[in-house]
Amino acid sequence: MITLTLRRRPALFRALGLTALAAGLAFGQAPQNISIFINENCHGTIQNTSTGGPIQALPCGFFADAGPGGLPSALFYGMLNPPSMVGGDVIIKENSDLTSDILRFDPLFQLGGIFFYSDIEPGDPNPALADTGLINAFNTNVLILPEIGVEGDNGILYTPTAGQPGFVPGFNVTYTVVSDEVPEPATAGLLVLGGGLIFLARRRRR
Repeated sequence: MITLTLRRRPALFRALGLTALAAGLAFGQAPQNISIFINENCHGTIQNTSTGGPIQALPCGFFADAGPGGLPSALFYGMLNPPSMVGGDVIIKENSDLTSDILRFDPLFQLGGIFFYSDIEPGDPNPALADTGLINAFNTNVLILPEIGVEGDNGILYTPTAGQPGFVPGFNVTYTVVSDEVPEPATAGLLVLGGGLIFLARRRRR
């Protein structure tokens, strides 16, 4: 049994969720192919590739994670109401002994979304927003995946199957998760949806 706790929805995410439901932004009638991209710096997008729908920004911010071992302030991506998403944790390994990142799929918080935890590298002059440290307690539904790509430009490409964390029944959801990134110039925060959503972009250099 997955231990997840329902929490209050701040007005920003509640409004975004209602907007997504009213407009049918991404998760339309099943079956559909959904592509989601997230990185460690609050840059996330979602697209219904079956319908050729627009690429939409995912809401992102820092919130308390009430799951096992969760931190009081962790990077969180709202997924715009994925219906009946499966909760659980995905542990991303650089090798058999070293954990790089942890994705916590929470189907209840803010209409459903992902907490993104990344390791802290001592002396990193430009840490990513998700570099809040790793958690050491997990939900019972756990999947371990190897990190792919070269150092400085790596992550995972993940399409969950039934029962796995992040699976949305009736949809084929593919997650592209970027861990390390090739450094690029920092970008300013963007205000969208009436100035309610701030996207912070600070590029990570490991």
